[in-house]
Amino acid sequence: MTIAHRSRRGRKVALGVLGALMMSLASAASAQTGNTAARANSYDDAWQDGATGWVANAKTILAGGSGQVPGLVLWIGDSLTRKPALGDWAQRGAGKTAEDQMITSWMNASASPLPPPAQRIDSIDGFALATPYFCPARSFTVGDGLGAWDFNGSSGMPAVTDPATARQILLDCMTYSNGLTLVTILAAIPKAQFAIPEVNLLASNPADLTEFTIMLNTLLSKHIVPIIITYTYRTDTKFNLLVDQYNVALRQLAQNMKLPLIDLQAEMLARIPFTTLTSWDGRFLSDGVHYTEGGGGYTSTSSPYIDGGDPATHTTGEPLKYNGYGLKGWLGVQKMKEIKALVIDGTSPPRPNPPTNLRIVP
Repeated sequence: MTIAHRSRRGRKVALGVLGALMMSLASAASAQTGNTAARANSYDDAWQDGATGWVANAKTILAGGSGQVPGLVLWIGDSLTRKPALGDWAQRGAGKTAEDQMITSWMNASASPLPPPAQRIDSIDGFALATPYFCPARSFTVGDGLGAWDFNGSSGMPAVTDPATARQILLDCMTYSNGLTLVTILAAIPKAQFAIPEVNLLASNPADLTEFTIMLNTLLSKHIVPIIITYTYRTDTKFNLLVDQYNVALRQLAQNMKLPLIDLQAEMLARIPFTTLTSWDGRFLSDGVHYTEGGGGYTSTSSPYIDGGDPATHTTGEPLKYNGYGLKGWLGVQKMKEIKALVIDGTSPPRPNPPTNLRIVP
């Protein structure tokens, strides 16, 4: 065996150990505290407070903006953000607590008619802007393949800053069936306060966040606070090794840039450990890549707190173990609950201290 082969093998072993460690920590924390909103919001606690924390940074970012729609949170990404189940519960789901109702109303989720969500370019509901697709392979902020993070012109959609022209382009499904450009998106739709952006990892170098950083800086230039979200496993061992590297880089980037973090991967692992390649089949994954939209007798609008959950502590039960898109949306809602309290209202939401062993430090 050559030195290069031994080196590659060593990296694979190390990454495998990292993945196993993350699953072990997530499982242990889940057993201790349950699948609570408090735990879900804890992954960025290490860089939350103080003059250089993400709370202070978010206030500074928003302070420079004008004309932003309160509570407008954009979901920007690809097919892992494309299904209506992402926002079904926020828009019209069962079992909301008073706090849930408050935050989903503030996020304008209840502003969408029932059903389906309004597919209007002037919608102030970020879920409705993201799903469902009204073009063959895209919505206003989500697109298959290249998605919304194209900056080199390969999507075919030009980068336009004039709002009227941008709206005309974004509504043109014939010319731009799946191509999107972030600059044009932001010019066409109402001004947002927050965004949850997502890009595919770069298989040749998953730690390379160059394009993602361009996306973040584009959002920041518009005084939009980005909320970083981690990537998730598939039924592909080699790909999952790359996911581990990508997520380490994403967590470190969130800390370095002082931005909030949603750790979707950790929250999935805490609910269902990924012990085999089929562990998430029919639970979080529908086809080995994309997420589920319900199952096990539950729908995308079922209360997340039934069958093992507890609304008093915002602890989720069985429904969100069969709804990958829904879990992603629920985590976004809970994070915005914390962000609104700390950044917009200037208050501290009551919550217990989560176990530190769940925080995965690169």
